[in-house]
Amino acid sequence: SIELMEITDELLETLVKYSSRIANHLHIPCQGGSESVLRRMNRKYTIEEYENRLSDIRKLFPDIAVTTDILAGFVGETEEEFKETLSFINRCKFYEMHVFPYSRRSGTVADSLEGHLDKSVITLRAKEISNLAVKLKEEYINKYINQSVYVLVEAKKNNYWHGHTSNYLDVYFESNDLLENKIVKVKIKSYQNNIIFGEMEEIYE
Repeated sequence: SIELMEITDELLETLVKYSSRIANHLHIPCQGGSESVLRRMNRKYTIEEYENRLSDIRKLFPDIAVTTDILAGFVGETEEEFKETLSFINRCKFYEMHVFPYSRRSGTVADSLEGHLDKSVITLRAKEISNLAVKLKEEYINKYINQSVYVLVEAKKNNYWHGHTSNYLDVYFESNDLLENKIVKVKIKSYQNNIIFGEMEEIYE
């Protein structure tokens, strides 16, 4: 997890130099997808800066998984600003999003602002963003169906070994071998009920 303004050209050069040793995944919080909402949040970057940096990253790492945090229903968020956020999310094609409904907290700067939304509106907007997150995640995973990936095996659950790829795919597959902490090559076969299933091809390490 890293803030946008910390992703310097020097850091990207370092990630490229050591790409074989660094996971192909970045969590870059954005909190909002509307320029005016970001200003009210006092965020130190613009939507354009976020998208431009994301473009820079994907030119270097086309298959990278980018995840983020989104806050739904911030103070004063209009319907138009909410639509801007949905459009922003669609353009960015995040692999996963942590969606948080705005919650008022006494003593914060946000608490003193005018235009707090009704809780029911915040809940509906958080749900809509969450539904979009599910759709984008499925689109990302489906690109890997019938492709081979390397998985760092972590544990066995319900007769399936599972572990993560470099770009954060949590893959499940069957094997009678003892594979904990090993890297194996797996062909991804399907994505069902929020689980990625594959077939082991070989033990890499």
